[in-house]
Amino acid sequence: EGAALRQRFISHMASLWESGRYRHPVLLFSFLARNGSTELALRILPEIIRRKLDECDPAGAAAFCDPRSLEFSVPPTAEQAKELAAVTALGRLRAALLERNEEAAEAEQEEAKKLAGSDLALSLRGEVLIERAKYFLSGGSATAALDELKRALLLYQESREDKPEVTAERG
Repeated sequence: EGAALRQRFISHMASLWESGRYRHPVLLFSFLARNGSTELALRILPEIIRRKLDECDPAGAAAFCDPRSLEFSVPPTAEQAKELAAVTALGRLRAALLERNEEAAEAEQEEAKKLAGSDLALSLRGEVLIERAKYFLSGGSATAALDELKRALLLYQESREDKPEVTAERG
């Protein structure tokens, strides 16, 4: 009965978060990660990192960008570990750019380069390319930035071809 109650609570909290009515993603992430809901916790992690960086808190984001420091009671699967690596590398790259730390940004950009060629989900690969474009643009290389953005756009178009949406009707 305790496990069923915990699962109902997790479902309730997840629905609150998905609807935007739960405003404490760090607490929710920690609870989910420690209670075996690794998949859901990993869905929340990018939002936490993004929010910390939007608040100009690269140190706060860094706390969530080291996979070794994240406590999961159920370790991520191999597929989830790849996505975790990508999300945290993107967070570190964004933080380095925000702090204007060229050396760290270069290292994270190289990591992102490896990830962009991997078998990640198309949307995540596109996000990697966009972040690399920001890196190149911050270094004054507009041509390289544009090349990365083109690659990201092609990935986006490819993903739309796989899942065509219903066209909107004008009325």
